Amino acid sequence: MANGVHISTMRAMLNSGDPCDLVLLTRDGKVERWRDAISISYNVATGTRKCRLQRSRQIRQCRDCLIMSINNLNVYL
Repeated sequence: MANGVHISTMRAMLNSGDPCDLVLLTRDGKVERWRDAISISYNVATGTRKCRLQRSRQIRQCRDCLIMSINNLNVYL
């Protein structure tokens, strides 16, 4: 798969602290795009991650398994 990464690679990319563009599924079933998101914490027990969106300075929470793409690379499990 040339245009995809495994979820473990995605986690490493997020843990590096570099801004990433994410496409993810929300709790309501909507697809959202987060631009320039930086991971600030990760909870291993629940599989949730807090990210700071650089442009709006918001802190948002998501589940790793619901991230569909990172930096235009599809994420597979």
